[in-house]
Amino acid sequence: MEVIWKRMSGWVAAIAAFTLAATSAHAQTVLSYSPWPASFVPEKVLHEFFADIERETEGRVRVEPRAAMVGRGSAEQFDVVRDGITDLAMIVPGHTPGRFPLLEVAEMPFINSDHDATASSFYDIYETHLAPQQPIKGVKTLSIWLIPAQNVLTRNKTIISTSDFKGMKLRSPNPASSLTMRTLGAVPVATGGDQMFEMASTGIIDGAFFNYQAMFTFNIHPYLRHFTVAPGGMTSGSNAILMNQDKWDSLSPKDQEIISNLAGRALSVRISGVWAQEEREARANLEAEGVSFTDMSPKLVAELHAALEPNEREWIEKAEGLGLTNAADVLMAMKRGSR
Repeated sequence: MEVIWKRMSGWVAAIAAFTLAATSAHAQTVLSYSPWPASFVPEKVLHEFFADIERETEGRVRVEPRAAMVGRGSAEQFDVVRDGITDLAMIVPGHTPGRFPLLEVAEMPFINSDHDATASSFYDIYETHLAPQQPIKGVKTLSIWLIPAQNVLTRNKTIISTSDFKGMKLRSPNPASSLTMRTLGAVPVATGGDQMFEMASTGIIDGAFFNYQAMFTFNIHPYLRHFTVAPGGMTSGSNAILMNQDKWDSLSPKDQEIISNLAGRALSVRISGVWAQEEREARANLEAEGVSFTDMSPKLVAELHAALEPNEREWIEKAEGLGLTNAADVLMAMKRGSR
């Protein structure tokens, strides 16, 4: 009887060990994600990125989008991921003025003549110069990328001179744009793109700094019909995909490495490349629908550079005060990257 009991005990132990090993092998971490509108270009690429994570981790990590964006809008996305309300979220730093001042370098005017080239340079500049200063604190930044150039979009006129800006109510996507508008005598209306349809369709605004593809995302092309295009754009900006720090720390080193290899520069360039193509296609479609595109005259460009140069100095001084001692070189590198 004792022999039988010992044998049974051995079998039970073996079965238990096998079960534990099988359970561990199939253990899965499910990460929640706060989604943006499906037509938003980065959102499309991020869902591919999430599928890559699940495949490359062999199912150990899976991303599950929530039914809708957590919180009341884009400005809250940093808080919801930092506080663990969701595990992953995408942010637009420019939608929370004053919170990410070093990243305002991506919002400066005239820096994005060639989105493919500038976007690639921006990630390298971020990694080399900005990341060491921890511009986004309290979370794990998986990747960051440049938004396409945004130009002057108006309801019923093309911008011919700087005086045309005076008194216009323009939607501003970020702090640098608001400063540009105030400098030129316009009235900035700071808001996310999710409010653009209401403001454009009801006449609350006279125009905006906007990119081409977003005209279709927010369905405003029937109301704002004229683009005045500046070399390098009037602004750009950045997006970032973030993970809750505790959730990141809970992943195994192996899965952290896999995700890091899929994210970072690879994801930044991937999103930027798709966005550049979408911008080209959107402009062609807008032209076909009668939206006008007028290049700024050399005289107007020169006037804008002269008027806005003090704003660049203001950012440089602010960034230096935050520890970015080579801020002037960083801004110059952004400008070189667009050429």
